[in-house]
Amino acid sequence: MLAAVGFEKQAIVWNSASTLSRYTAGSASRLFCNNCGSPVAQEHKSADHMTFFNTGFMDEPERYPPTYHTFAGRQISWLKMHDDLPRTDATLMIKPD
Repeated sequence: MLAAVGFEKQAIVWNSASTLSRYTAGSASRLFCNNCGSPVAQEHKSADHMTFFNTGFMDEPERYPPTYHTFAGRQISWLKMHDDLPRTDATLMIKPD
């Protein structure tokens, strides 16, 4: 399970993009820290104008409460999410404004 928050790519300022590694498989790219290997973010072709940052490395992840669940059809059977947030079986198709 992963909690992530999406930002428009045009709003992101990378202080040092050279410290990131990128792994691409299928329609998704994963970004990792070159120094420690920690996962930082992911990008998806279905929302190619967005970068989705993993909340686990953020200083204040509580600022970004969840608004939906993706890949609900692949949810682990023992994981129970007791909320009424919208669910989709794949990545949300987020369109730019």
